[in-house]
Amino acid sequence: MKDNNNSSFSSTIRRSLRLGRKDPNTSSVVTAPQPLTYDDFSQPTALRSCELICEGRSLWVNPGYICEFSKYFTEIIYEGGTQAKSVAINGVKFEQFLELLRVLCYCPTRKPITEANIAIIIDMACNFEVEPVMRRCEEFVARRIGQLDRQRLFQLTKTLSQCDRYNSTMTLLVDKMARMPDHDLSTMQFSQIPGDVVADLYEVRRLQQKRGTKRDGNKFCCLIAKMNSSQKSQTGDESRYTGIKFCSDCNNMLYPREDKAARTLMYACRSCDYIEESDNSCIYFNQVSSKTKDSVF
Repeated sequence: MKDNNNSSFSSTIRRSLRLGRKDPNTSSVVTAPQPLTYDDFSQPTALRSCELICEGRSLWVNPGYICEFSKYFTEIIYEGGTQAKSVAINGVKFEQFLELLRVLCYCPTRKPITEANIAIIIDMACNFEVEPVMRRCEEFVARRIGQLDRQRLFQLTKTLSQCDRYNSTMTLLVDKMARMPDHDLSTMQFSQIPGDVVADLYEVRRLQQKRGTKRDGNKFCCLIAKMNSSQKSQTGDESRYTGIKFCSDCNNMLYPREDKAARTLMYACRSCDYIEESDNSCIYFNQVSSKTKDSVF
């Protein structure tokens, strides 16, 4: 009898799982997960008391909340020190502005940044100066740069070059695009990207190819040379480093221009000899005081 009851109970559970209906024995409902629906901001609430009008359509927002993230919103909503009841949003498409609000606000949760919407969000975040959203976009690109296809890379480079040319994310995008095969680059519409960005891309590509040729089969030769050939002799409070030979590419790798120590070295060693040889190698004869040495090397 007990086995029959267990069998009947199991059958009921299986039917409930298949049909998504209420189980009479457990008083629970088993249903398939529903896709999350994000708010359309079409109705005012006790907190959403400010109306933003875009392309003739209303979007109701919490003015205090969105102004926490954007100086632009603060200026247009609280112009003159009092809250405006209605503000026009011009120059952008309604659907794109709505996408920004869904990424910024909890509706009921923040919409994630994805490959499908990141170009739109970057454009909107730049236009309306929403720095926290822009940082989320930068983090997304940094995480996914290796997975973006060439069309997405081009789209992001185009968008960012037009709204935030000197954003640090541009470096990642340009470097990634510069590594593309010649055929992929030749099919891109570079007329849609500022000329200086295109010039940067091909300069990075030239340097990448140059480094690859010089280091092929002999990687980190300069670093090994530094470890094996560096000699130090003390003369009073002077320290002299001699016999260290670097190719210019490896020197840039070891001491990038943006590195603080490299900048210190540049200023500390103005009187040092720097010889550019015909084979594109260089020799540093660095002579600095002990205090400078400690702060640089």
